[in-house]
Amino acid sequence: MAALLAGIAVGIASPFQTGVNGNLNKRLGSPFAASFVSFVVGFLFLILLVLIQFHNVSIPFSELSSEPAWIWAGGLLGVFFLTCNIILLPKLGSMQTVVFPVFGLMITGLLIDHFGLFGSTQISLTPKRFIGMLMAFAGVMIISFLKQKSHGGKGNKGKQDWSLWKWRLLGILAGACSALQITINGYLGRCMSAPIKASLVSFAIGVLVLFVLLLVMRPKIQFRTEENYPWWIWIGGTIGAMFVFVTAAIAPIIGTSMTAVATQTGQMAGGVLIDHFGLVRVKKNAISIGKTVGLLLMLAGAVLIQF
Repeated sequence: MAALLAGIAVGIASPFQTGVNGNLNKRLGSPFAASFVSFVVGFLFLILLVLIQFHNVSIPFSELSSEPAWIWAGGLLGVFFLTCNIILLPKLGSMQTVVFPVFGLMITGLLIDHFGLFGSTQISLTPKRFIGMLMAFAGVMIISFLKQKSHGGKGNKGKQDWSLWKWRLLGILAGACSALQITINGYLGRCMSAPIKASLVSFAIGVLVLFVLLLVMRPKIQFRTEENYPWWIWIGGTIGAMFVFVTAAIAPIIGTSMTAVATQTGQMAGGVLIDHFGLVRVKKNAISIGKTVGLLLMLAGAVLIQF
């Protein structure tokens, strides 16, 4: 029960990370700079946790040399997922920035299971799982239609809302990368017999990738001193580090399927809370009956898929 609650808790916290990093992006003027700060904070936090548990940060590279090269891809996928969420938040709002990546995670998780990719256990796509996918898709479409109806209308404004689909598709792709990252980091954690060290490796690679991107792209970064920097604007990386660590740690206890359901449930709940109450300075957007129906369909679909 404790592991299940931990999964739901980090799932709820995950949309708050996006909101926090979105605020940081506004002040720095670059999603890559905001991602870099988030990854550095998460990396330092994980170093502290590793030192507390193991009293050193040694990584058994010699033992990992015989493993496939893709075990190091988790950090790169994490960079893409986090940066996409920062970009999508002002485009789609908090709820849709959760919903579309979660849907992408579900679909990609089905494919990973069906083909047994990246060292995962092979689980065939059964009719029940397919129905679950259709239910999740129906929930996504309901939420999308309601969003378009509330902001659309006749003329150019209604046409402009269809352009949101490029951002929604980017969200689905980001969710696919998240599913791949979870699977790869889980495999790396099993190889190292230490999920927290696997999380540290993932964040270290993410920091390196973002550092190189900042050097190459040289985005214009401005610290807006005239604006207030609340203390919580720096903790996005800590939330992300806890999410990566907890999911890697509880999966062997309650299983990958239950871990996915727990975190997805938490993510949708967290997105609703942020949207409804306008938390972490995100634009307030009250929950409606239609959105609730869409979210419940997605949750029911997730349960069918995972069980």
